[in-house]
Amino acid sequence: MQDHLGELTKHTAEWRILEDILTLAYWDSEVTMPPGGMERRSELLGYLSEKLATLHSADEIGVHLAALETEDQSKLSRTQQGLIRDARDVYDRARKIPPALEGELMTLATHTTVAWRAARARNEFSKFAPFLEQVLTIVRKKAELVNPAQDPYEVLLQSYDPSLTIELVDRLFAELRAGLEPLLAKIKASNVKVSERTFLETVPLETQQTFNKAIAHTLGLNEVKSRVDVSTHPMSFWMGDARITTRYGKDWWDPLGSTAHEAGHSLYEQNIDRTLPGCVANSSSLVIHEAQSRFMENHVFQSNAFTKYLAPRIAEAYNVRITADELYQTINQVKPSFIRVEADEVTYPFHVFLRYDIEKRLVRGELAVVDLPKAWNEGMHELLGVTPRTDTQGCLQDVHWCDGGFGYFPTYVLGSMFAAQIEFSMRRNVKVFDELLEVGDLERVNKWLAERIHKEGRTYSASDIVRRATGEPLQAKFLVDYLNHKYSDLYKL
Repeated sequence: MQDHLGELTKHTAEWRILEDILTLAYWDSEVTMPPGGMERRSELLGYLSEKLATLHSADEIGVHLAALETEDQSKLSRTQQGLIRDARDVYDRARKIPPALEGELMTLATHTTVAWRAARARNEFSKFAPFLEQVLTIVRKKAELVNPAQDPYEVLLQSYDPSLTIELVDRLFAELRAGLEPLLAKIKASNVKVSERTFLETVPLETQQTFNKAIAHTLGLNEVKSRVDVSTHPMSFWMGDARITTRYGKDWWDPLGSTAHEAGHSLYEQNIDRTLPGCVANSSSLVIHEAQSRFMENHVFQSNAFTKYLAPRIAEAYNVRITADELYQTINQVKPSFIRVEADEVTYPFHVFLRYDIEKRLVRGELAVVDLPKAWNEGMHELLGVTPRTDTQGCLQDVHWCDGGFGYFPTYVLGSMFAAQIEFSMRRNVKVFDELLEVGDLERVNKWLAERIHKEGRTYSASDIVRRATGEPLQAKFLVDYLNHKYSDLYKL
C-alpha cells in the first residue's frame, strides 16, 4: 500500500509543478507580456494545458488508485484519504476528455480574451460573439464527454466543486433572494441618507499602487512573497508566491476593494501546508476559495471596525479629508448599479443570479449568443431595475467566459454565504474581533482561518470544510441575517 501511496503522491506532485508553470505563463500574459506576444503565448498555453491533461489521465494513476481503493480505508490517515479522493475525481474527469481538447480550449481562450478586451473597450459585442460561440461549442462537448446523461451545466458546475448540484444551488439562491428582496425594498424606501462622498480626488497612480500594496500586507500577505500588479480584470495567482492584480480607474476606492478581495484569495494559498502529499497541498473548491476573498473584502475591509483603522491612513497617504464614519457609510451605501465587481453587498447576489440563469441557458442551447445582450439587459431590469446603456456595462464586463468558465459565477455567492458563516463562527472564538480590526491587527483572524480552513488544503471535501469551520452545512440564512443586521442599522430600518 505504501508503494502505491508514494507513487500517487509523486505523480500528483508533478501536476502541481506543471500547474505552477501554466499559472506563471498566464500571469505573464495578463501583466507583463507585450501585445505582440499573444500568438506564440496562446500556443504555449495550449501545449501546457494539453500536457497537464495528459498527466491527469495517465494510466499509472488509475493503477495506483485501483490498488489503494481495495485497501481498508480506516487504516489510512485523513490526508491519505483526501489524496485518493481528490486524485480519483481529477483522474476520472480527465480520462473522459481528450488532452488535445483541453489544449484547444486554452489556445482558443487566449485569443478569446484578446477579442474580449478589444470588444469591451469599444463596446462591440459583435466582435466578441464569434469567439464566445467557439468556446461554448468546446465546453458543451466537454460536458457531454464527462456525462452525456447529466445536465451539461451541472457537469460544468461540478468542475468547480464536485458537491454542487443545480438543485442545491437553485434552493440556496431562492432562499437568499427571498431574504434579500424585502431588505432591498426597505432600503429603497428609506428616508435615511447615508454619506455619498465621491472618491474623485486626483491621487497619483504610483501613490495608489504603494498604498494598495501596504493594505495587502496589512491584511496578512507576506511582503517578500507577494506583489500587486495591474490588469484589465482583478485576479489572484499563486505559484509559490502570491501575485495579485487590481485595476485603477476614475476613483481611488475601487482598487482598494479589489486588492482586499484578491488578497483574501492569496492568503488562503499562502497558509496551505505545502508539505502535504501531492495534490492535497492545493486549495479546495472555488466555493471555499471565494469565501476567503469575500470574507476579507466584505467582513473585514468594509467593516465598521476596519474603516476606523483605514480612514486616517487613507487621509494621510492620499492627502484627502475623510472620516471613518464618512468612509464606512460611503463604501456601504446600497445602490443598484451595472457592474458586478463594483456592486454593494446587498445587490451583488442579484448580479450573480442573472449570470447563473443566463449561462445555464447558453450552455443548454436555450439562449443564442446573438441574443445575449438583450437577455442581459432584460434580466438586469427585472432584478435590479436598471438597464445598461452599453454592452460594456452589460454582458461584456466579465472575463470568465473567455476560457470556458461557465459555472464559476455561482461560487461567488455561495462563497459569500460561507463567508457570513465564518464571521458568525469566528466571533464565538475571537471575542475581540472588532477591536482587532480597529487597530489593523489581523494576526488572530488569519490564524483562525488557517487552522480551521486553509492549512489542510484538500484533506477534506468542501462540504466537510464548511462543517468543520462552522459546525453546520452551507446555508443562506447566515448571509441573510448578516446583511439584514448590517444594513438595517445603517439605514435605520
